[in-house]
Amino acid sequence: MAQQLPSKTPAYVAIAAEIRGWIAGDELQPGDRLPNERDLVERFGVARMTVRHALDIVQLEGLIERRRGRGGGTYVRRLPPPVELSSATSLVAQLERQGWDVDARALRVEEQEPDSKARAALGLAAGEEVTAVTRLGVVAGMPLSVETVYLPVAIFPRAGELTLTGDMRDVLEDAYGVVAVSKEETLTAALPDDEAQRLLEVPRTLPLTRIERIARDSDERALSYSHGLFRSDVANIRVRTPTPKHLR
Repeated sequence: MAQQLPSKTPAYVAIAAEIRGWIAGDELQPGDRLPNERDLVERFGVARMTVRHALDIVQLEGLIERRRGRGGGTYVRRLPPPVELSSATSLVAQLERQGWDVDARALRVEEQEPDSKARAALGLAAGEEVTAVTRLGVVAGMPLSVETVYLPVAIFPRAGELTLTGDMRDVLEDAYGVVAVSKEETLTAALPDDEAQRLLEVPRTLPLTRIERIARDSDERALSYSHGLFRSDVANIRVRTPTPKHLR
């Protein structure tokens, strides 16, 4: 007989709460495998899509992970590591310094005229080109982010010839002596497009964190513009705000 769910709560929300309770109550430990979708369908008497929606929610909260291939399934995972959005260091580089196995893979590198949004962000005139670098960030074998960075060719000539892995800020500083001292960032929620869904290995309905960033030098010159999608179940993004001295 199927387990009764609260009648006034959507079934997928109630199932997500049940799974959350198993983890919080130590019924399941990090590394334990959850019942498969068929078992959950039978247990709660719902459609498979309802179960998948519930799992999407718990995955977004960073409590579970889905693995493919041999030994695949849904597992309880340890809490995602924190990264500081307010840090000058990239998110992937921060995770590397915490001891995580990370990789930043360049998927595409090409010189092009930027679209109107990137041109405005960088303060470029019509006809000026950028090197567009699209990279995939991977943490402990799990895709974290897919991000495109636009570098003005006038500031960073022949940037496409560099090894554009690791912390982009360090790579550019070493090659050109140009230092980013500030950045403006905008965070929004977004659903993955077809490419992001494939690269990040997430369902189309899973909201991701979209970050747009403009990096500037000490003269307030825009050095780069980027936009990317990040999985909050792989790393938790935090912001630290220092208390003004007069309030301490």
